[in-house]
Amino acid sequence: MAVDYGRDLRCWDDLDDNAAEAEGVDVVAQDAYHELISPRGSILEDPDAGAGVLSFLQQKVSPGFLSSIPGRLANALQRDPRIDDANGTATSTDGGQTIRCSLRASTGQGPFDLVFDLTETTVTRITED
Repeated sequence: MAVDYGRDLRCWDDLDDNAAEAEGVDVVAQDAYHELISPRGSILEDPDAGAGVLSFLQQKVSPGFLSSIPGRLANALQRDPRIDDANGTATSTDGGQTIRCSLRASTGQGPFDLVFDLTETTVTRITED
């Protein structure tokens, strides 16, 4: 029996102009992205939620710190019971001014990928939806 993740409005960084809906694994992927970009403690219903990825560039991007990012992101995603497993990579460019995060997560309906760049003030999602 297939897992039903329901439907939601498509809203990655902003509401879809046509009020399109997301369904299935896309709902989980969208929620995962919001978990990662939300500052920790910013979600009233769950003060432990939010990985706050923008805060990553507020510290020196050393090789040790960079290698810790995929685990931190995977742990944040696996708080969601719909996500069975998550792993990824993080690479730095521009002398540490940009971090590219690439994640793959699996759910009961199949996998999804999230790829985004972090700069000091922005998250730019690369994954096509």
